[in-house]
Amino acid sequence: MLSEREWIVYLKKFVLECDEYDILSTCFDMPIRQAAQLFDLSLSCFKKRCRKCGIKKWPARQINCLMKLKKTSLHVKETEIDECIQNIIIDTEYKIPNHIEKLRQQSYKENKTTII
Repeated sequence: MLSEREWIVYLKKFVLECDEYDILSTCFDMPIRQAAQLFDLSLSCFKKRCRKCGIKKWPARQINCLMKLKKTSLHVKETEIDECIQNIIIDTEYKIPNHIEKLRQQSYKENKTTII
């Protein structure tokens, strides 16, 4: 396992060789502030780079929500949710299918009512 500093050096080394979108997509599951720190950039500078690559909205919340749904839901096949996550990684503006979106909303409402 690489330390955070080694990881930064590793990523910076391959930024020149690889497509920047591919490198940013490896961090889609972490909050945007954490990803910006990983690349040693300010949040605003990081967002500008994301926009330059065509990433209008950072997909971490959507991906993490789907991963939670995958663990808890009995109504959706894991492969369907994995496919959605892969589609989000390929295209951050991917629209989640209606039946999965409804389950996601239902799961959120159930968790919210159990907290209150």
